[in-house]
This record gives sequence, structure tokens and C-alpha cells, in this order.
Amino acid sequence: MLCIVPMAGLLVPQGWAAWQWQRAQQELAAWRPWNAREALQVCLRLWPWSRLSSVHLLYAQAARQQDDCETARQHLHRAQALRGGADDLTALHWALLEASAGNVFETEDYLQKQADRWPEWRPLIWEALAVGYLRLSRLPDAMSVLEHWLKREPDQVRALELRGQTYIAGQGVSRGVEDLKRVLELAPDREHTRWKLAEALIALSSYEAAAGHLEILRQRWPDDPTLLAHLARCYNMLGRTAEARQLLEEALHRQPNHPLCLRTKAQLALSQAEGPDAATAVAALREVVRQRHTDYLAQQLLFQALQLTGDTEAAKQQLAVVEALRERQARLSELQTRRLPQQPLNPALHYEMAVLLLQNGQEDAAENWLKTAISLDPHYREAHATLAQLYERRGDLIRADLHRQLLHQGGR
Repeated sequence: MLCIVPMAGLLVPQGWAAWQWQRAQQELAAWRPWNAREALQVCLRLWPWSRLSSVHLLYAQAARQQDDCETARQHLHRAQALRGGADDLTALHWALLEASAGNVFETEDYLQKQADRWPEWRPLIWEALAVGYLRLSRLPDAMSVLEHWLKREPDQVRALELRGQTYIAGQGVSRGVEDLKRVLELAPDREHTRWKLAEALIALSSYEAAAGHLEILRQRWPDDPTLLAHLARCYNMLGRTAEARQLLEEALHRQPNHPLCLRTKAQLALSQAEGPDAATAVAALREVVRQRHTDYLAQQLLFQALQLTGDTEAAKQQLAVVEALRERQARLSELQTRRLPQQPLNPALHYEMAVLLLQNGQEDAAENWLKTAISLDPHYREAHATLAQLYERRGDLIRADLHRQLLHQGGR
């Protein structure tokens, strides 16, 4: 009898881990990677000696679907080591990760072949390709994959989510809203979808509907400053100014320099019924643009506020900033919605996208565009030079030297 108790003490946590393993598989099948990741963390904690590569493969999948590529890579390396090296399954997982990160030029043909070979993997392959295409603004390609998927599974929530995001990226916000609403009808617990829907509704000036979704999310994230700023903006536009001010005071008490809260504070100051408080708006917006110099709305509001203060020279300088930013955003939009869909294999357009994104401070996105430019033209000197500068700035001297060497191997 004495040895039964220790044995029971071992069996209970092992049973719990096994249950969490089953739960993780169910959550991933329902496209809820955040829940799957929680369950898999229990498995890894209770099975620290485990040589189950499948646990690491599923964790990599969950991390990838949450856009946590670095963690996904770590678990894929661990799974590959446990399996004794690369094989067909780990190769497929690596391709899914690379595709969803934006490296679709190197993986799309391979993944399409694997979709024919392994039908059970088709949804994951379609998802990774659609995410990668969307990341690169290859909107027609993303839409083609998603329409194909939805013909087979009309109520597939992940496909509907991605199609909604694709519509919104292509300026079809109203159609995107319909897809996101359908997702929430099918799965009301998808908080990320509700957040995207609220943002889209704000873009459509549907402030009452947006506020309703934000109020639901606030029950889960009561102290999130970005949520409170969005909700304050909606309340202000609905005439609920006192509630808007209270929300901003709560948020700014916790994070005094939160840029979105400060920008919303400035909007309230400029639109108050007793007349605009330009000085308050200028002070708040100066801090916003210090942190986020590519925030077009903040830069535009700062110009308006400076005009109201009567500081003509500062307003003139600020207008130049606004116009330069407007031109850059217009060019980015033209590339994303017109030029790239027409010429998706033109490396010069990929390089131009990268340059504009670097000017916006979006280094990770720019890096992907530079890589695709080089995939299309391995001798694209400007792309190699820019990547070398980017990697050197990050302290990655090995990759910087590699691109400098490639820079001098001929070509354009």
C-alpha cells in the first residue's frame, strides 16, 4: 500500500499533461493558437524529459499562428534534433513558417506540391500562403487562395478572418467588415477578430457599433491603454465627452506618454464645445510625433493645432512634414493596391516598397521586401547594399558582410 501513493502522485500530473495534449490539438483544429499554446506549455512543464518531437512541432505551429516566428524557430530546431535531423515533416513545418513570414517566393511552389501530396495539410498550407501574400501586399494572390479555401469550407473562420483582412488592406473595408462579423457569429470568443472589426468600424466612422465591440473587449482587458483610447474616441464622437475624458485620465495615469492616448487627448482638446485648447493639443502631439514620427494623423493634427496657436513659422514647417508623409503613404498605397498586383515579379517595386517602409521605421517588413527583391534578382545591388546597412545597424555583422560580398559579384 505504501508504494501506491507515490505512484498515484506521478500518474495524476501525467494524466493532466495528456489531457492538455489533447486539448492543444483540439484548440489548433479550431484555429485558437493562444489556447493551444497555454496547453502545450503545461505539457512541456510536466514532461521536461520528453523526447516527443510532436509537442515541439505543435508548439511551433501555435507560435507561428501568433506571429511569434522566433519562438516557432526554436521549437522547430528542437523537434528536428529529436527526430534525428531534417525529414519531410520538419521540412513542411519550416516551409509553413517561412511562407507566413513573407518568404513566399521560395516556398509557394513547394507548398502547392505538398498540398497535393498531403490533403490533410491543405488548410495549414493555404493559411500560411495567404498570410505571406497578405504580408507582401500580394492581395490578388491572397484572395485567390482564400476563395479556393472558402469554396471547400464556406464557414471556415480562419479563412473568413484572412479574407476580411485582405479586403480591408485593399481598401474594401465594408466587405471586410462583413467577413469579420460572420466570424464572430460563428465563434464569438475570437477576441483578435473583434478587435480588427472594431478598428475597421472606426475607419468607417461607425462609432456606436465599434464602441459596442470595444466594451465587450474591455471586460477582458480593462486596463489596456490602446483599447481605452479607441473607446474614448468613439465616446467623444458619440457626444459622450465626459466618459471619454474619464477613460483617457485612467489610461494616462498608468502610462502618461502612451502615444495613442495622447493623440486622442489632443483630438478631444481640439474639438471641445467651449472652444479648442490648442496649447494642450500641441503639447500632447509633440510627444506623439517624437515617438511615432510616421503617425500621419498626429502630424496633421499638430499642423492644425499650431495654426490655431498663431505660430505661423512652426505651422509652415509642420505642413512640409505632413505633405512629405502624405506623398510617401500615397506611394505605398499605389504600390500595394495597383503596381504590385500588376507586376508582382518586378524586383524594383519590391525594393521601392522596402525603402519606403524603412523611411517609416518598419524594419522587419522592409527586410522581407528586400529579401524578395533579391529572390527575384539575386544580383540586385541596391537591395544587397540596403540589407548590409540594415544588418550592420542591428549588429548582425556576419549577414552584413555576406551581402557586401554579394554586392560586388556583378549584376545591376
